[in-house]
Amino acid sequence: MGHRRISRAGAVFRPVDFEAYVGRHRIYVEGVRPEMETGRPAIVFVGGAFDGSWICRQQLDYWAARGWPAYALNLRGYYKSRYRGVAGLGYRDYLDDIGAACEHFALEKPVYAGYSIGGILVQKFAELHGARALILYDSDWPRQVARTIREAPDLKKRIPAVMNFRPPKSVVEEMMGGAVRPEEYRAMLALFKRSFLSGRAYRELELERIEVDAGKLTCPVLMINVSSRDRAQAAQAKYLKASRLLFEGYSHGSILISRFHGPITRRVTEWMEAGFPRGINERHQFAKVILEQKGRERMKLVYFTGWQAPVVRVCNRRGQELSQLPMKRLKRGRFRDESAFGATVPLDPGSGFYIMEGVKEDRPFPRGFYEPTGSTMHLMDGEFFPHPPPLFRQPAVYFTKEIYSRALAHHFRVNIMLPRDYGRGGKGPYPVVVLNDGQNQWKDQGAYGGWHTDAIAL
Repeated sequence: MGHRRISRAGAVFRPVDFEAYVGRHRIYVEGVRPEMETGRPAIVFVGGAFDGSWICRQQLDYWAARGWPAYALNLRGYYKSRYRGVAGLGYRDYLDDIGAACEHFALEKPVYAGYSIGGILVQKFAELHGARALILYDSDWPRQVARTIREAPDLKKRIPAVMNFRPPKSVVEEMMGGAVRPEEYRAMLALFKRSFLSGRAYRELELERIEVDAGKLTCPVLMINVSSRDRAQAAQAKYLKASRLLFEGYSHGSILISRFHGPITRRVTEWMEAGFPRGINERHQFAKVILEQKGRERMKLVYFTGWQAPVVRVCNRRGQELSQLPMKRLKRGRFRDESAFGATVPLDPGSGFYIMEGVKEDRPFPRGFYEPTGSTMHLMDGEFFPHPPPLFRQPAVYFTKEIYSRALAHHFRVNIMLPRDYGRGGKGPYPVVVLNDGQNQWKDQGAYGGWHTDAIAL
């Protein structure tokens, strides 16, 4: 049974993964949608040169957790979008790939997000087909901007027919925002090895540039950049009349996949949730936004255990570790050999945590993550409580009442279940659920062995 988690910032939804191969060229699209319909427009993400949809998985998770269905497509030759004729592709073929994904999922004027080369592609696609809004992550720029800054690229430069990129470890560490273990580097390298870019398309987009008519881009535009000294990005913001978020101290490679992506992703999401306002111009410093991140949505966790030095490990949904939080002993527990430990855990949408001591782990079966559920929570024996848990658990109480209706001249039998620990000091009020066909609700009774509502609701 799905459930919705609530944070102080508003509704947070359980993200649901999906994937599909679309169109006649079998373009691979992966995405994440909220567990329930929210009415918000979809976001379609297009990555940069050599990136696959993996580059923005953290953003997909975050957006879906905030109620935005999010799709990331892989252009022909990228990641799982296998294609034999990469050398013959031009930028218009890549535009067709975007169109194939939108047609398959019946997306009409979604929000388009593009990174690097993907940014210029979504600009052109939005010019031709419209969009609800554009989000440009350090995007390439059109020919009109190149003329403004008097760009003089080497048009005689020899470009391979098919291009591939295998980054050194230093580049991966720059992207990730810190040191990476050898196995992490090998995993990243394996992803890059699977993507191939058309040299022809690269020449059209990076050297010759393509034209984008800003007059036909009527939707709001948000640009995310990393340097105030970048003349091309400043000129592009002016040409597109774009709102702009400047994050000094980040790099071109770290704004999406870095473990420090949170402040950027959060601010972009706030812009969307505010209705895509125009005229935004903000400048942020890396050290300051990281400090601000530590003060954002957090949960005070009290953990009851017989361990001596538990550590909370916070991860994103894909298992990437974001932080380790040693817990501090607060007081004695319920029993002589038990203690209550405390820690403050980040409440980023889509993240989770588990607890370790040495090689021992406490995590939901089979190897899942606990999900933050409120501002202050107590965790005991794998279960969350919004208040200090009772010394001993009292099982749910079942009973039946006969109620007479004068209007219908009929006696009705009502089956009632009181929640566990009801009347033992737990803070109310308790939610009430009224269900028809009560004879079928409990486990192991009624039609088809019962509907097990009592077990689900506990």
